[in-house]
Amino acid sequence: MHINKVEILFLQTFDNDPFFNMAMDDYFLNCVESGKFNGVLRFYTWKPASISLGYYQKTSNFNLDLIKNDNIEVVRRISGGNAIFHCNDFTYSLILKKDIYDIGTKKDYYFFIANILKKACENIGFNCTVKEELDILKNDPDCFFSTSQYEIVDSNGAKIIGSAQKMLKNSFLQHGSFFYNYNSSMILKYLNNKDIQIEIEAQKTISLDEIKLSFKNNFLEYFLLKEYFISQEEQKEIENIVNNKYSKKEWNFRK
Repeated sequence: MHINKVEILFLQTFDNDPFFNMAMDDYFLNCVESGKFNGVLRFYTWKPASISLGYYQKTSNFNLDLIKNDNIEVVRRISGGNAIFHCNDFTYSLILKKDIYDIGTKKDYYFFIANILKKACENIGFNCTVKEELDILKNDPDCFFSTSQYEIVDSNGAKIIGSAQKMLKNSFLQHGSFFYNYNSSMILKYLNNKDIQIEIEAQKTISLDEIKLSFKNNFLEYFLLKEYFISQEEQKEIENIVNNKYSKKEWNFRK
């Protein structure tokens, strides 16, 4: 695929709480939708340990009392998909105007980004592939026990990056988490239905610096990345989104 690279913003914002992370994705999606930016690539991590729910997901799948007792924060994403337990994971977020590369459908965007992610994982030693078949029969409440079309899976067919999208009229967001140094069974503690078969390869011990470099280098094959830092004014706008949306029980536990 030969393209004329488009310049997009590049941010690295590590160790933020789940409400700020989701508010920042929300803020930049609206910036791109309004035409302020062509696109935004962001790398981030979560602190403290958190569970993010898909937009349509029901909280009845989870033991909310136990989650609260263990001081695990819960946030609802604007994207679909299933829950992710964020602990020692690296998250990417890519927001683009739809007309940048004239890619086409939602599935086309998934496939385009999947090949970038696959190469990034391979460059740090993972044997992985892009799952091309569609499995509509399996849908577990935890994202990493339910694989979808065009997701990155290991040699056992188990997901190693879980991604989700949000489409607007002029733009789209895709964000996803790549797990490293991670115990994949942790979220089982908080699921009401624990009858889930776990079949994930032993994770490699990889430094966050290695992951950042590999992912950045592979995104650089398709984009010009302009390093960007949020201003004090943008910080306040994002905090307003936290206060008015992502920190609210009415948003996070409404289903």
